[in-house]
Amino acid sequence: MSRYRKRSESKLSFVWLIVLLLISTNFFGVEPFADLVNSNTKPIILLKCLIVLPFAIKISRQKNEYTRWLLFLWIAFALNKISSCYFRGQSLAEVPFQGHFIYDFALFYLISYIDPSIRQMEKAIVYLGISALVIYFIQYLMLPTPIVESLSSGWRNVGDVTEFDVQRFSVTGEAVIFLYGFYALNNYFIRRKKKFAIAILAVLAFTILHGYRSLIVAFLIALMFLYFKINGLRFNKATFGVVTLAVLSIFLINYTSIFDNVLGTISEKNEMQSSISFVELDRVLEWNYFFENIRIPWEWLFGAGFIGKNFDDEELFFNWVDIGFLGVSFMGGILMTICWIRLLLLNTRACPLRYQYISAFTVLLLAGTITFAIAFSNKSIVFQSLSFYLMYKIELDKYRDIAFKKLQS
Repeated sequence: MSRYRKRSESKLSFVWLIVLLLISTNFFGVEPFADLVNSNTKPIILLKCLIVLPFAIKISRQKNEYTRWLLFLWIAFALNKISSCYFRGQSLAEVPFQGHFIYDFALFYLISYIDPSIRQMEKAIVYLGISALVIYFIQYLMLPTPIVESLSSGWRNVGDVTEFDVQRFSVTGEAVIFLYGFYALNNYFIRRKKKFAIAILAVLAFTILHGYRSLIVAFLIALMFLYFKINGLRFNKATFGVVTLAVLSIFLINYTSIFDNVLGTISEKNEMQSSISFVELDRVLEWNYFFENIRIPWEWLFGAGFIGKNFDDEELFFNWVDIGFLGVSFMGGILMTICWIRLLLLNTRACPLRYQYISAFTVLLLAGTITFAIAFSNKSIVFQSLSFYLMYKIELDKYRDIAFKKLQS
């Protein structure tokens, strides 16, 4: 095969990857493009599954850790459907379409089939991360006029919502912003270029403007994890870089008015919650509700099914998404939750320093999904699937390098 042909195929892989990710995230929810691809009707869900199935069968034959644990996840998800029918009386015709967001894990097979290089996947993270950030800030400046689907449809477009609820809009697939942010931070620690510092500050601003305390804490935890993973406890230029970023962040927060409303509302929530007892906190009440409504051990194991936001009444404020992976374990089952977390933990294995941002992204997902829905909201699974294949390729390269060195010795 000629070098030109190889180069063309490589470029085609990148184009297909970008197209796949854009369609999978409904073009980041930008209207009117999102309306072209965001249908969740039963025929469309079924059609997507049928399209992916032959790719899933083909890629599963590779038998690596990701395909193995994905297979376990699908088995657990199938058992969840049976459990939902048996314990909750759900119709066999309905259960395949409940919790359809889990089907986004199948993107791993499509990305594997496209087989982009590590460099191409990182380039996609940069391009899409910057695009999502630009879309977010444009929408923020245009509020309350909606240009993304989280404002033009869904709960923010129905009933009484506060101004703060509108300000906490989301960009579909915004997980790529965090993945890009940690990629930039990783490179900032190693290469110390100003453009990466600017990217990190933009992602930090995006995180704060979201107004979710759990998300801000998770982001800071992942940031510190990445710093210690790359730098350890040494005091060097990387430490100076972190101090510089901290100073710039404080300046950005204290000397601009853009964060005043968000920080003020967060402060009010903290004061309100400090005045009530622990057992009266929303998350504790939600935990008690779900805990008390599942009494059979087998249903604990396999889950009640994604039959709604709770078991009884959509009007109740109890919502399983508010308690993160605990909520997933109630609805999807302990088995499926274990498989999901195991897939994420595969991304925390030892790898070269320049790829530690993938581990930081995983830490964000795990820490942020204790009392928040970051791992399963807004098409987050799309970029989890991308990160799985990225880490798989990194591991593959590592083993090839080891084999090559053995041949050379």
